[in-house]
Amino acid sequence: MLLLALLLTIEFPFRFASPEIPLVLIEVGVNEGRPMIAVLDTGQGVSPLLLSDVQAKQLGIAYREEDRVANTFGIGPNSGPRIYKARIQSMRLGGQTLPAMDIGVTDALRPIAEAIEQPLSANLGYLFLKDYTLVLNYRSKVVLLSSNALTKGTSFTLGSRKPLAIIEGRINGQGPYRFAVDTGASNSVLSQTLAQRLMLPHGIPVPVMGASGSSAGYMTKVQNFDIAGRRFADFTFATGDFFDAMSAAAGATVDGVLGANAFQDAVLTIDYPNRRLSITQP
Repeated sequence: MLLLALLLTIEFPFRFASPEIPLVLIEVGVNEGRPMIAVLDTGQGVSPLLLSDVQAKQLGIAYREEDRVANTFGIGPNSGPRIYKARIQSMRLGGQTLPAMDIGVTDALRPIAEAIEQPLSANLGYLFLKDYTLVLNYRSKVVLLSSNALTKGTSFTLGSRKPLAIIEGRINGQGPYRFAVDTGASNSVLSQTLAQRLMLPHGIPVPVMGASGSSAGYMTKVQNFDIAGRRFADFTFATGDFFDAMSAAAGATVDGVLGANAFQDAVLTIDYPNRRLSITQP
């Protein structure tokens, strides 16, 4: 799998779930099945591909209760999502057919599908992306996976337990604070504890949707947000109360999540092998 990944350049389109919910949705195929909708999710570090339990049943992919993955984390008030180890014979992506791989099967995609009001059958995550440089062009809506190294950019670290890409940023000149880069987040999120410490405004209440349900939060705005060599003015965050649990799951302090509103009309490049990241204008 690693050798094949390094030899391939894969390019394919994506779309947003909706203008209001800019989740990155792509098409993948499993075994001989029809193309299905998947979210491209750098924040998912459990399995190369998570497949919905409904889709697994339709494809005849077997899994057992004793193959449940332990210690999973998901945003929301419920316990971690149920994920079971399974195996597929092939995956199709961007016109390429990739060989057999271990995957996960879960019911955690159901609430997300309900929130975006459309089918969602899979989640392509870090353990697949980790051998590539990932280029997401949010303006042209094209994904490129290649072996090309990113020569400039910001260094990032990975959580020791959950492999989140974490970079440092400053809010209103204060910090640095640590943000997990998550293409599966439709908006950036800030720890409520940090928002209160920085005396940020308390805006409208909003639910923060995750794999374990929704967490109560509210919107806030900062005057300046400096991250990855860019300065965002009047940048909006949702807030969440789950960052202690996220930090424990990641094995690293996480103060916020960098989501889609940071990448709007930009090109997000993540060089996983060399652990460098950039956000640039196309």
